[in-house]
Amino acid sequence: MSFTENQGEIVGSAQEVQSSQNKPKWVLFGYASEESELVKVVEKGEGFLSTVLSHFKSDSVLYLLVGVETVEEGDYKLIKRLLVTWVGPEVKPLHKARSSQHRVLLYDLIKPHVKLAGEYQALSIEDLTEEKLRGKVSGAKVEESDEERLKRAAELDASKRRKGSAAPAPVFQPTSGSGASSFSWADEEAAKAAVEELRKAHSSLNWVLFDYQDKTVIRMAAKGSGGISEFESHLTGDACVFGVLAVKVQEGDFSTVKFLFVSWAGPEVKPPVRARSSQHRVALYSYVDKIVTLAGELQALSKDDFSESIILSKLTGSRQLGDSKEKVSSKSTAKTETSSFDFHFADEESVKSLLTNFREKKNWVVFGYDSGHGDKLVTLGSGSGGLEEVEPFLKEEEVVYFVLGVNTPEGEYSLIKFILVTWVGPSVKPMFKARSSQHRVPLYKYVNVQVPLSGESQALSRDDLSNDALIQKLLGSRATSSGDPKAAAPKRTVGSNEFRFADEENAKSSIQELRKDGSKTNWVVLGYPDSDDIKVLHKGSGDISNFNSLLNDDSINYVITGVDLKEGDYTITKFILITWVGKDVKPMAKARSSQHRNPLYKYVNTYCQLAGEIQILSREGLSNQALVEKLLGAKTVQGEQTAPVHSSPTVSKRSTAGQSSGVHKEAGEIKVTFSNEEEVKSSLEKYKNSQSNWVLLGYETGKTELVILGSGSGNLDELKTSLKDDLVAFAVYAYITPEGDYKVRKNVFISWVGPDVKPLLKARSSQDRLPLYKYIHKLLGLHGEIQILARDTLTENILLEKITGARVQ
Repeated sequence: MSFTENQGEIVGSAQEVQSSQNKPKWVLFGYASEESELVKVVEKGEGFLSTVLSHFKSDSVLYLLVGVETVEEGDYKLIKRLLVTWVGPEVKPLHKARSSQHRVLLYDLIKPHVKLAGEYQALSIEDLTEEKLRGKVSGAKVEESDEERLKRAAELDASKRRKGSAAPAPVFQPTSGSGASSFSWADEEAAKAAVEELRKAHSSLNWVLFDYQDKTVIRMAAKGSGGISEFESHLTGDACVFGVLAVKVQEGDFSTVKFLFVSWAGPEVKPPVRARSSQHRVALYSYVDKIVTLAGELQALSKDDFSESIILSKLTGSRQLGDSKEKVSSKSTAKTETSSFDFHFADEESVKSLLTNFREKKNWVVFGYDSGHGDKLVTLGSGSGGLEEVEPFLKEEEVVYFVLGVNTPEGEYSLIKFILVTWVGPSVKPMFKARSSQHRVPLYKYVNVQVPLSGESQALSRDDLSNDALIQKLLGSRATSSGDPKAAAPKRTVGSNEFRFADEENAKSSIQELRKDGSKTNWVVLGYPDSDDIKVLHKGSGDISNFNSLLNDDSINYVITGVDLKEGDYTITKFILITWVGKDVKPMAKARSSQHRNPLYKYVNTYCQLAGEIQILSREGLSNQALVEKLLGAKTVQGEQTAPVHSSPTVSKRSTAGQSSGVHKEAGEIKVTFSNEEEVKSSLEKYKNSQSNWVLLGYETGKTELVILGSGSGNLDELKTSLKDDLVAFAVYAYITPEGDYKVRKNVFISWVGPDVKPLLKARSSQDRLPLYKYIHKLLGLHGEIQILARDTLTENILLEKITGARVQ
């Protein structure tokens, strides 16, 4: 998208809209021509939406900055500015795709100059009404006018007359497709009336529930005014339902009512029903959104996914404190909860007092365990002298936690950022290591309430503790005290896994360019053009469509690309490494790429923090949606990021008697085989229910079927003891990561190839890795994957970097 020629005019026109109060103005942006990337001002005018509607053609893409008059609030009316993206129903697919990128860029360009209340996308003329725009900027209920009420009554009468002639129940068909995603209403008028009643300003109704009358027939099942708790009573283990909640949200001095769409598939729901509901969910969401403007969607698969705090978080884009399910004990005299993740201070009042004034008077505080207080934490010391003063507390046989203020460079300035460091001495007994892994996350949450933390680090040796290492952790990039860029370059292991760059300085600068603010480069393609050395082949802006043609069927390439994810009012760019292995690549070259891929990931991660990695073996698997799913561990449907869709995986089965049904191919993909699939499912189900923290799969000697090698409830060190040098294994590990005021259990898929594994077994593991990942992902929902070739590279820090790397625009 090009603003270069018209940027001044675009910004100036936007500022005119912002400054207009008594006579509201609007400005319309479009393209210089149908094939042009150049955005320009198309038209300007005065008034509200109705004065500009004639410009919206069915074959055009336009962007409208317009004032929206909110409903009266006391004695005042407010005008809020909204950016509307219009994509007509006859717009070509290529131009639709272009608009989805350009609207974010235009929003980001205008936002510093205009106080925007949000962004709205309209796909049909029915989406363009003052009421819908008003609902978007306020999230508030809007009472129907007399004219609208009479119009709806007339439509209702006409519908009843049609029903009298025994017409079939109307089928709702989403505009994006047909077939399995369509459903019928048992009584559409009852459903529509319930949602409309929910929207009315003076209605006591605050929830509506839909369920299945038949396989493809949805009905309005219940409604009520008892709020979230009453609605939750309908979410039973065997229920598959959808609902709309009206939730009051406090925004500054005002409170507004926002509407949330909820889909629930209980843990006892059968896989075919889950699959069907996931298809109907999108269509039903679109239907409801046309009646009442929805502020978001929540997909819940268990009661842990559904609470008032989670709902408020979804609607406000921020974490809410005080959820009873996630509360850290606030009374030092309280008894230990059944959860092993609780912790207590011996003297909590003194800790609170210390943390309250910590930032003004101190820059470090150390907590540890005192033999006289059992498992309770005590304050060991505090001060203002930095890391040097902390080091005497770090003894080889002890576990301590310390909060440290680190002077962190931010452009021309430096900021003091606080980090929580967990020290586990090399001589600490396994039982105490396990205790520290349980206390670390709730302690982070507890401290974060009083002292906003910017990160967390685990140190197992003094080599992990330096100001440079902590700065690196806080910035997500390498730091060097010498000022020599070569000093920060990561070391690469020598041996068959080593790779070389034809021009390392060029590679390094190209990768670093991705992370620079204002950089137009969004992807870099690496490959082997004429030797075993890796070289930068191409770089550019845009997404997959811009580099897809550069990946040939006979080539191996590595692509580092940024993927834009919308989170509330922000756009977050996360970086992912794509390994492309064309279908005509020779086996020897494939083997080389499997060796280079992991160390290359580590190298790239040094200069551009990666949030994930994906291996692509076919052109069909290379899509923006696949990258988003990989980064979120979530399915993406019509631009909405949702929780993973759980469906029954299809695999080839082998009986315990050893009779094999063979390795089946489906759509060109090799399917994984198990010696006893029921045992695998049972182990993964226990893991899913938090009865274990890790599950390990591998091969029995001389066999090709996968079996369960073990499971456990300990930490990462316990898992690492099962990773033998001559073993190929795949593990699922539960990494507990703090996110705001919550602890989140994220599922990481770990592929282990020991240093003594024979080449033939390595090749088989590379074939089974992807289908096994997909199989487990369907059952659990995975948040990332990492390939480990050396035991010492599997650390808590590596896992944390794997699942959290991001750049915020």
